[in-house]
Amino acid sequence: MKKEIIHILCAGLLTVGGMIPATAYAQGAENTEETAARTVTVHVDKPGNLENLVPISVWEDQVDTMKISGELNSYDLRWVRRFCGSDEYGAFYPTQLKKMDLSEATIVPDEEATKTYYILTDDQGTDREYSVEKDKPTLLPDKLFFNCCSIESLVLPKNIREIGIGAFFKCFALKEIVMPDEITHIYSTAFGVCDALETIKLPSHLVHLGGYAFTHCSHLRELTFPDNLTQLHMRMFDQAAMLTTIHFPKNLKELDKETFYGATGLVELEIPEGITSLPKGCIGSCSNLKKVVLPASLKEINESAFQDDHLLETVVFKEGLQKIDIYAFKNCENLHDVALPNSLTDIANEAFIDCKNMSNLTLGTGLKTIGEKAFFHNHGIKSLTFPDGMKTIDYAAFAECMGLEKVDFGRGIPELVQNPFLGCFGLKEFVVSEENEKFATADGVLYARDFTQVYSYPNGKESKTFVMNDQTRSLDDFSFWYCKNLEEITFSPAFDEFGARAFCGCENLKKLTVRKATPVENYGMDDVFEGVKFANCTLVVPVGSKEAYQASPTWNRFQIEEEVVDGLGVAHHDGWILKDNGSTVRVENIAGDCATVTVHHVSGQLMARTVPVGGNAMFDASAWTRGVYIITLQGADGTRTRRFVHQ
Repeated sequence: MKKEIIHILCAGLLTVGGMIPATAYAQGAENTEETAARTVTVHVDKPGNLENLVPISVWEDQVDTMKISGELNSYDLRWVRRFCGSDEYGAFYPTQLKKMDLSEATIVPDEEATKTYYILTDDQGTDREYSVEKDKPTLLPDKLFFNCCSIESLVLPKNIREIGIGAFFKCFALKEIVMPDEITHIYSTAFGVCDALETIKLPSHLVHLGGYAFTHCSHLRELTFPDNLTQLHMRMFDQAAMLTTIHFPKNLKELDKETFYGATGLVELEIPEGITSLPKGCIGSCSNLKKVVLPASLKEINESAFQDDHLLETVVFKEGLQKIDIYAFKNCENLHDVALPNSLTDIANEAFIDCKNMSNLTLGTGLKTIGEKAFFHNHGIKSLTFPDGMKTIDYAAFAECMGLEKVDFGRGIPELVQNPFLGCFGLKEFVVSEENEKFATADGVLYARDFTQVYSYPNGKESKTFVMNDQTRSLDDFSFWYCKNLEEITFSPAFDEFGARAFCGCENLKKLTVRKATPVENYGMDDVFEGVKFANCTLVVPVGSKEAYQASPTWNRFQIEEEVVDGLGVAHHDGWILKDNGSTVRVENIAGDCATVTVHHVSGQLMARTVPVGGNAMFDASAWTRGVYIITLQGADGTRTRRFVHQ
């Protein structure tokens, strides 16, 4: 095609206003430097005629700048694309032309008889012909300059008011776009992969800028949005590696999902006032982002909003925020010194999961719920204080926070779902207020207020032995999960219910002592003693109950021994004296710190409880049957227990 056109031009010696005559070109052909610097102007007198009016210097690639005026249809635009560096199939066609001025041109639809296309290229897996659309006289057509690899500067027609989808997509050399200030709409991917683009002046009348507008503009450094924009759309700055400064429009009200996703150039970002929601993935995978300041207008941070911002260190939260959704800060490994506002009520599942260096976490006073695994693997947290109004702390909410040492519930009475603190190997103690109506602690262990249930045993507690409170009837799920320091446990005589996988991972247990003749069975699907080394662990059971425990599917793997029971009469134990004469049981020389003295049958049945007077306690045993009984002294420093046989 090119050779044929050159032949026609030479034969006809066409002369067009501002265009170099063929004879002049021939005489000056030796001065290639001068020719390349010249500006060629072509006026199209009839749509579809551009091909015949272009001088030979353009076809022989000796022109640097070209201005085209007049009416251009789809066929003309095919040649405009060719001069800018791409053919009608979207393939590269490099040229020396660097600047194209279309300011005096207008784009018109084809006549039906001559209808053609300016590009034939793939559209989501199907070849599509792109032609100038009817009834859109002010639209710069979709993909008009797609893949034009040579052009560096474009001046758009003065009558343009909209820029179509992907109009400049993959114009790798494009550095300058001069647009009419009256443009109101620029559609998606318009400037995508304009790799050389460093700056751009957007029209002041712009009200819509589509998604992916500046995706992969790797040299774009600064961007100012006109004030008429109220919404920013999806992935506008994805992989814009040098974009460090964004000036937001004054009237901005809404961000689309993934608006800043992959904005790898951003180091600091301040979201303007007026934004009420950060949608899904809004600021995710910003690999160099270190600081974000949120507005007071913000009400919610949605799913994955900051996910995979690995260098993010500081987020400034302000009062007004109410909800943080699932995965919101997932994998923000360097996030620290988090002070959540008092207005925040809900933190969803895995919201801060794998924020490995999280430290100095402050929970606001209005917080109500913390979801499953919300702070899982946040190793930098050393202490937690929960607000009094907490309602729910879900399963594993703070699991495997390796640096966590202390948890303070104060007066808070939240529901704890399956031990939110399992696997916190540094956790040494739980603390509650004396006014707490739901929880109590003894030696750092978290119990129900009446001690009937163990909620959680601190993984990092250094003691090797644990004597369960005499009133304890049940264990919460995962209550002793991987408590590797524990070697000996004495169960309460009232104990009658396991929680799911309660002792899973307690691999160093050497001795368990149970105080019921009838084995308490685990009816759950999982092994309550998973990971325990049964060959190295002795189970001490009440006299006469060995066979029952050997037949138990829960207990039969242990090395089972029956307890050794004292005989009748007078016995001394840790300074106090037990006397059983058949009709009465008397305890003497009781220490002053002892609050209660309790007697249980070995089956777990409570027989009697009293408060010692003058260091003594007496029980009427005339109705007691023969058998093994357990007497427990409960004091401020723990419990002291003795077994005896009543005749």
